[in-house]
Amino acid sequence: KILMTFKELKESVAGIIRSCVSGFVVGVLPGAGATIASFIAYATEKKIAGSKGIFGKGDLRGVAAPESANNSSAVGSFIPLLVLGVPGSETTAVMLAALPAAARQWAQPPPPRHVHVVPVHENV
Repeated sequence: KILMTFKELKESVAGIIRSCVSGFVVGVLPGAGATIASFIAYATEKKIAGSKGIFGKGDLRGVAAPESANNSSAVGSFIPLLVLGVPGSETTAVMLAALPAAARQWAQPPPPRHVHVVPVHENV
């Protein structure tokens, strides 16, 4: 089975929203990556589920919450990069290293034209 049913989505939507917010906040912190956000989201959902959750036995919230936090922390890691110039994760550090090379490539003058203009000499 690939897609979620409506019942599964309804059960998971609160955890997904909670994890998106917490993952974004963790992603904004420089140095804290998607792994930390995923662990925080999983622990939060496990604690909220309490005894009615069957974590470790196929509860969908145990997969949906960490994945939502992972994805939103990647977005949040762009905030310190764009505002402070400090990479928030390994991926944004690579992007920061590639930006000057891309800027040099885009700022180059246009290539020479193939039509040669011969200067006209005045006869004196």
